Amino acid sequence: MNSLIALMVGTAPSTIYLGWGAFTIQLGNFLIIVTMFTLFILALVLPFPTGRKHK
Repeated sequence: MNSLIALMVGTAPSTIYLGWGAFTIQLGNFLIIVTMFTLFILALVLPFPTGRKHK
């Protein structure tokens, strides 16, 4: 059904898959996972912003 819709619209489904053994993942999903992992690590490493110190 999806290929029929792609033919009607005029675009061919061009998806890049990355594979390693039995593990296969789409490139777009891999980039999202890497971005989320990077943001998580940065949230752990970067200092938490604090307000002004009160005496």
